[in-house]
Amino acid sequence: MNFKSILLICCLVVPLQSFSNNGDYTGSSTGKRGKITVQVTLVDSVISAIKVTESKEDKVFVYPRMTKTILATNNINIDIISGASLTSKGFLAAIENALKPTGINFKGEPLKALK
Repeated sequence: MNFKSILLICCLVVPLQSFSNNGDYTGSSTGKRGKITVQVTLVDSVISAIKVTESKEDKVFVYPRMTKTILATNNINIDIISGASLTSKGFLAAIENALKPTGINFKGEPLKALK
């Protein structure tokens, strides 16, 4: 194998490894009562977990309900929860901010929240 072949193989393999989006990403936004911070875990460019690491919101039922829909669809373009719109919007914005460094668009067609 000559030097050019080795160089070509290295040029093809290294970028593939550097584009891996596996890992944990942290993002924040503002809800009704202040800062909401989340940790989003990606496995093979799919959202596999969302954990709220900071929040002063009193509408904590929002997080598991919205997380269930996001995980089921791999999409953050979902309905907000009535009666908790500021918390819902802050939660979604925090997730979106966490995912920005990945360069992946997780906002597909708008989805109705799953029950």
